[in-house]
Amino acid sequence: MWRPTSRMWTGNGGRHLLMGPRTAVAFTPPSLRSRLLPSVGHVAITAAARHQGLSTSASPPPSSSHTKNTPTLPTYQSRNGYRTAHDLRTSFVDFFTRHPLHPHRPLPSAPLVPSRHDASLFFINSGMAPFKDVFLGQESAPAPRVVTVQKCMRAGGKHNDLDNVGHTARHHTFFEMMGNFSFGDYFKEGAIDTAWEYLTKVIGLPKERLWVTVHQNDKEAATIWKTQQGVPEDRIKLLGDEDNFWSMGATGPCGPCTEIFYDMGPDAEERLLEIWNLVFMQYNRTESGTLEPLARPCVDTGMGLERLASVVQGLTNNYDVDHMHQIMQLTWDLLRAREPSLPEAMPQEGPQLVALRVLVDHARACSFLLADGVLPTSGRGYVLRRIIRRAMRYASSLGIHEPVLAEVTKAVIEVMHTAYPELGEREQIIREQVRNEESGFISIMKQGQDYLDGILTDMKRESPPQTEVPATAVFHLHARMGFPADLTRLIAGESGCNVNMDAVDALLAKERELSRADAANRGSAMPTPVRQWQAQGIFPKSTIYNKLNPKDECIVRAVYNDVEKQEIWVSVDPCPLYAEHGGQVGDIGILTVPALDIKAQIVDTQYAYDGGPALRLRPIPQQGEDAFGAWDRLQGALVPEQQVVVQVDPDHRGRTAVHHTATHLLHAALRSVVGPSVSQAGSSVGPRGLRFDFTFPSSPNTTTTHTTTTPAVSAQQIREVEELVRRAVDADLPILSQELPLTQAREQHSDALCLFGEKYPDPVRVVRVPNVSAEYCGGVHATHTGRLKPFKITHQSSAGLGIRRIEAVAGQAAEDWYAAQYATLTALASTLHVAPSKVEERVRGLLQSERELTREVEQLKNALLHQTPSSSSSPDTLSRQLTGTHKGVPVVVHVEEADLDLRMVKIKVSMEQQRNPSCIHLLITPSHAACALTPEECQQLAAANVLRDMFASVGGKCGGNAHSAQGAFTAPTTTTTTTSTSDNDNNNNNNNTTS
Repeated sequence: MWRPTSRMWTGNGGRHLLMGPRTAVAFTPPSLRSRLLPSVGHVAITAAARHQGLSTSASPPPSSSHTKNTPTLPTYQSRNGYRTAHDLRTSFVDFFTRHPLHPHRPLPSAPLVPSRHDASLFFINSGMAPFKDVFLGQESAPAPRVVTVQKCMRAGGKHNDLDNVGHTARHHTFFEMMGNFSFGDYFKEGAIDTAWEYLTKVIGLPKERLWVTVHQNDKEAATIWKTQQGVPEDRIKLLGDEDNFWSMGATGPCGPCTEIFYDMGPDAEERLLEIWNLVFMQYNRTESGTLEPLARPCVDTGMGLERLASVVQGLTNNYDVDHMHQIMQLTWDLLRAREPSLPEAMPQEGPQLVALRVLVDHARACSFLLADGVLPTSGRGYVLRRIIRRAMRYASSLGIHEPVLAEVTKAVIEVMHTAYPELGEREQIIREQVRNEESGFISIMKQGQDYLDGILTDMKRESPPQTEVPATAVFHLHARMGFPADLTRLIAGESGCNVNMDAVDALLAKERELSRADAANRGSAMPTPVRQWQAQGIFPKSTIYNKLNPKDECIVRAVYNDVEKQEIWVSVDPCPLYAEHGGQVGDIGILTVPALDIKAQIVDTQYAYDGGPALRLRPIPQQGEDAFGAWDRLQGALVPEQQVVVQVDPDHRGRTAVHHTATHLLHAALRSVVGPSVSQAGSSVGPRGLRFDFTFPSSPNTTTTHTTTTPAVSAQQIREVEELVRRAVDADLPILSQELPLTQAREQHSDALCLFGEKYPDPVRVVRVPNVSAEYCGGVHATHTGRLKPFKITHQSSAGLGIRRIEAVAGQAAEDWYAAQYATLTALASTLHVAPSKVEERVRGLLQSERELTREVEQLKNALLHQTPSSSSSPDTLSRQLTGTHKGVPVVVHVEEADLDLRMVKIKVSMEQQRNPSCIHLLITPSHAACALTPEECQQLAAANVLRDMFASVGGKCGGNAHSAQGAFTAPTTTTTTTSTSDNDNNNNNNNTTS
C-alpha cells in the first residue's frame, strides 16, 4: 500500500498517483515497472471483446417496482460463471462464510457516516474503517472472523478523489470494498491461502497473470507465496515501507502488507492493476517509534469490487463494468430526452464522456449518502451539496440547465437496490432532496456565473490581459454567494484562466478560524485530557434507566481541572446521569463531597467518548467566598477514588423525558398524516420543549420552483397531528422498553423505526408505545403517555431544502407556555384598551389603517420621484450630475444631498437609465449607491461589476446583476465633495466621475 507523503505515491487501488498540491496524474511509475516487470514479452494477451452482443441475464432480476426501464446489457467475459458485479459481491461473501477452515461471520455494510466520536474521518473510506476501535483495542470484535462488502466514500477531508472523478478510468467518490478480517484468529498463512483460493479457484483468474508484492523484511509472507501457493520468485517483488507497510497513524497498530496485482497485458495503459491488499497488523508503534509485537495479530484485507469486476469482465475501465454501464446507458437516454442535440450513441471519449461519468458517479454518491441519513446542510452535508452542485455544472456543459440529477439517482436505485435495499426504501427522500437542492442552486449558479463572467471579461480587457482570477473574488463567490471554489476553478479553466487555490484556501482557513473562535466564545468543547480517559480504560457503569434516586453514592474515577474556565470535569462510577446524545440534552444536578461538606453544581453531562460520560462542574461558593476560592477548594477535594454523592435534578430529567416521549409520538403522527416518506432529520429534546426536523416532500406543483425553503405542513395537517398525539396522551398508555441483541431486536420489533446512518449499539434498546410507535432509542422517557398532557405544537419553519422543523411543548412546559401566551394576550389587550376577546378585531383595524397610510405615503413618494428639476421649489434639494467615462463608456453620476431609502435610490437610477440607455448611470446618496445600465449599449459591462469597482475604492458592500446593482457605503459619505478620476485626464471641468 502506497503510504501518503507530502508529495505522495498513493495506491488508489493499484494505479499510482503522483499527487502535487492540486493535481493527480495517473500513471505506472517506471521504477515500479522495472521492479515488477523485468520481462513480460512472453505473456500473451488477447484483447477482450467489449460490448459485443446482448444479454438480459447479466444481472440479477430486480424487483417488480424497478424493472421498467432497465436496459439490456452487453455480453461480458466471465470467469467460472461469474460475470456480473452482483455475482462477485455474492460469491465473495459466500466463499468466506462457508469456508471449511475459516468460516466468517457476514456483516452488513456499516453506514457511510463514522461513529460520532471518530473525528478523524469524514466518511467511511475503507473496509477496515468501521473496525478501527476493534483494532485499537477500544471495542470488542463482533466475531473472530468477519467478511463484509463495505460502502466507501472518498470525497471531503484528506481522503478526497472528487477532482479526479470523470477524468480517469478508476477514480470514484463512492465505491464498494470487499474485505475479510481476522481479529486474533488466522494470520498470514490463512489470509494468503484464502485470497489465492478465491481468485484462482473460485473466480478462475489465471495464476500466470498474478503478481504479488511483499514487504522486504517479511520473509514469512514471501515464503508462503513461493512454497505454499507456487508463485514464481520472479513474480514476488520485495518493496520497502513506502509501498508495503501500513499504519493507522503515527502511533498504534501497524504492520507489513502484501498486495496482489493482475497483469492487464502489454497493450494496456495500466499494465499492472492492484486488486487486493492484505494487511498484517502485527506491531504496535510506540511514541518513540519502537515496533512492539501485538499479543493478538490481526488481518485486514480490501479488494475493490469495481476493479475486480473490470478484470473478470476483461475491461480496462471501471465505468464499463456491467452495473456501471447500466446506469451510464439509462443516464444517457435520460439526457438525450432532455437535450435532443446530444448524439444517440454514448460518448466514448472527450468532454461529453467526462460529464457523463461525473453525473453517474455523483448520482451514486448522492443516493448512498442520502440513504444513510446525510442531508445537504452543514458539515458532511456540505460535501453532499458540493457533489450535487458539481454534477449540475457538468450537466450544464451538456446543455442541461434544469434539474436532472434526481432522475439519474432513479437509475442508480433501479440498478443497485437489490444489493442495497435501503436505496429503494428511501427512494422518495433521495430524489426529493436532490431535486430540492438542484432547484435551489439554479439561481445561485446563475448569479455566480454572471458575477464570474464579469470578472473574466474585465480580466481580458486589462493590458496585458490577466490570467489569474483574484483569490478574493473566488472567496467571495464561495463564502458569500454559495458558488463553490472548485466550480470557479473549472469555469476559469475553460476560459484559459487559473485560480491560485492556495491563496483561496488561506482565505477560507482564516474564515474558519474566525468561526471557530466565535464558537469557542459561545461554548466550550470537550477538553482533550478528558477524551484521553478512554485510553486509561475509564468506562463507568451507567444507571440512567434505574429508578431515579434522591441521592446516588459514586466513586470518582478521573478528574480534570480547567484552570482557565474555572471548571472541573469528573467521571463517576456508577453514573446515574444521562450524557447528551441522540438529540437529548445531558442531565444536571448537584455533586457533594460528604467528607468535606463541599458541593458543586453539575451544569452539563457529555460523552467524552463511547461509554465515557463526563460531568462538567462549577463550584457553589459558601457564604463570603468568591468564585475562585470556591473553585480552588473544590479542585483540591476531588481526587480519584474519592466517594461522592450525586443528585440528579428530577425536574430537569422529568421534563426532558416527557419531551422525548412526545417526540416519538409526534414522529409517528407525522408519518400517519403526511406519509411514510417522513423521516427524522434531527431533533433536540430538553426541559423547555422539543424540536423535530424531518424530511418533507414537496407537492408536485412545487418541485421545480427555484426556492431555498420547503413548503409548510398545512394548518389542517398540523391539527390532525396534534389530535393523534393527544389521543395517545389521553389514553395514558404505558411506555415499554426492552434491551435486546441487535439481530433479535430486528426480528421481534421489525416495525421499530431506526435512523438511517446511525450506528446502534449491540444490544440495542427498543422503546414502544403500544399501537402507536416503536423506535430504537437510548434516551430516557416518561412512564406513561398521560404525563405528556397537555401537548401543543407551537411553531413550524423551514430548516433547509426538503426539511421542515416543528417545535412543541408537553406536560408542565406546555402549561407554562399557555400561561405565557395568556399573559401576553392580556398585556396586549390592556395596551389596546380592549377586552382580550376583542384584540384580534382591534389589530385588524390598525393594520387596515396602516395599509391606507402606506398607500398615501407611496403616492407622495412617486410624485416626488417624478418631479423635474425645474418644478422643484427649493434649489437646495436639486441633485447634481457629474459626467465622465468608465472603460470607455460614458458615465453620469447623480448626486443626491438627501439620504433617500434604498428603494427610492433604485427607482430613480432606473428611471435615469430608461431616459438615456447609452450611458452608465450611478446614483449616490450619503448612505447608498446604485448603478443601472444596458449591457448591449455599454460594451457588455455589468452593473454589479461597475459598482463593485467603485466600492473597492471608497468602501462598501453591494449586490446585483448585469443590469442593476445597489449597495451601502461602509461609512456615510459626504456628497458635497468628490474625488475625480477618469479614463480621460484631459477633461478639465468638474464633472468627472470616479471610475
